[in-house]
Amino acid sequence: MTVIYALFLTLGTIPQTPVLRSASPNGTSAAKLVSWCEPVNKATRDVVDTASLGRCFGYMNGYIQAFTDFTEDMACIPDAVTVSQGAKVYLKYMNEHPEYLHMDAGSTLALSVMQAFPCHADK
Repeated sequence: MTVIYALFLTLGTIPQTPVLRSASPNGTSAAKLVSWCEPVNKATRDVVDTASLGRCFGYMNGYIQAFTDFTEDMACIPDAVTVSQGAKVYLKYMNEHPEYLHMDAGSTLALSVMQAFPCHADK
């Protein structure tokens, strides 16, 4: 969860769209998360790919868990969605939006999840 969301949680309000912000020097950029997740699309993987996927899946799992726990009706991720599928959704989104590669990974991950798994009123 990004610092922006933590601030909104403390204040008791969550914005209806994530705040898209540049990655901090010590933070994880969208480009870095993309590089970690890219091996998910490979048929065979080496040791470096496996380590990258560990980082990718760890980031995805933690962020998406926090996002779904602390935001209501911004995204409705089905229980059957795997972390691997989440990584593929993120890679697809970032491939369609390369202009966001310098942005914060958490912000772009939230946008990709909201686009892929919108909540519907008839739910």
